[in-house]
Amino acid sequence: MAGAVPGRYRAQRKFHAENLRFKEDATLEVMTTFRRPDTLESQVLRAEGSKSIRERVFNKILEAENEIQSKSARGQVDIVPANYSFSYLGTAWWEYRTNVVGFFRSPWPAKPNSFPNADVHCCVQL
Repeated sequence: MAGAVPGRYRAQRKFHAENLRFKEDATLEVMTTFRRPDTLESQVLRAEGSKSIRERVFNKILEAENEIQSKSARGQVDIVPANYSFSYLGTAWWEYRTNVVGFFRSPWPAKPNSFPNADVHCCVQL
């Protein structure tokens, strides 16, 4: 049916993180299913590498995704001007393209046992 909006989406995602200081890395693959209106479920398919990275990084990402399932919670983290400020730093040539370089800053305080409320640097390919 043309124009119909499906009520379910699935995505297989792969996370990879490294700690260069301790020479550790980890990989996590998950199958994430979204069902309308606010249900998000992630099933771990594969977990390898540093237990510390998996617990401190990947598990925190999945926990945060579960916490923001309601519409009111999502409104606080949507990437919109009311929630973040964006500072344009310039452009950079990378991977044969011009990229916009800047950073986002959230006005929300960091939660206990989470990453500090810091600038998130970004690079967007044009």
